[in-house]
Parts: sequence; structure tokens; C-alpha cells
Amino acid sequence: MAERRLIFVAEPKMYTAAEAACYFADLGVPYVLSESAGADDRWVHTRGASHLVIAKSMMSASDLRSMPNLRAIVKFGRGLERIDLEAATERGVVVAYTPFAVTGVAEGALLLMLALSKDLKLQMEAARRGAHPFDLPKGLELGGKTLGVVGFGSIGSTLASMAQ
Repeated sequence: MAERRLIFVAEPKMYTAAEAACYFADLGVPYVLSESAGADDRWVHTRGASHLVIAKSMMSASDLRSMPNLRAIVKFGRGLERIDLEAATERGVVVAYTPFAVTGVAEGALLLMLALSKDLKLQMEAARRGAHPFDLPKGLELGGKTLGVVGFGSIGSTLASMAQ
């Protein structure tokens, strides 16, 4: 008898219904989108799930035990500290994550630094009014400044490298 597979997307706002239909259609596996944001009832519909997609959810050993068919967890974003990896390993549940956002997150941080240093909001409002650029404050130069990075993991070190 073939194993019945079901993907359960645990985060209620991770995908819209239309996005989920696009993302999961070619897999040929049924999926369920969570409608619950409450921690107590989040796993009510997961009993039959073979695959779980999460972003911020905690996965304790008892959560894993409540899902007898679970074979894999896919965690969006970096860091697996919210998942009881020992319990998952004991149950033979494969845990994967998506580390691909490192460059994008570092670029976003750099973008925000540049936008703040040049007061981008003020500049954009002035441009819409037709103000001459020479009439506006110049903003701060980032060159020669010291950047403090709290946490020097893959995102922090990528940001430091970009800023350098």
C-alpha cells in the first residue's frame, strides 16, 4: 500500500491560497494551509501530514509525537533552534531549511543604511514636489564610517563584506 502524503503549511500567512496553488500544484501532493495562528490549536489538522512547512513555529518532541505520519519538516529561513532536532532524528524525520536568503537579507540591511544616511524619504518627497537637489540636505557619507554588526553569522559576515 502506497504511503499517503499530505503537506501541511503551518504558518497561516505564509502563502495566499493562490500562491499555494502555484507552488504545490506540480508536486501532485495534497496540501492544507493552516488558518490558525494560535499555538495551542496549530497542530490540530496535522495528524495525517507527511510533510510540514513552517517559518516561525516551535516544534517540540511532543509536537512531533502528535504527527505519526510526519516524514519531513521544511523550515523557511535560517536557524533550526525552534525545532527539537534530537526528537526529529529519533523519529526519522528529515529537517531541511532554506538558507538562500542570506544575500537578500544583507542587501536589505545595506539598503536601509543607505536610505537612512541620505534621508531617502525626504529626497523622494522633494523630487515629487520638483525641488532642486541642491536645495536639500546632502545626508551622511557612509564611506569611512565604522559599521557595527551584532552577530557575525552568515548574514552578518555577508553584510560586513558588502559594506567593506
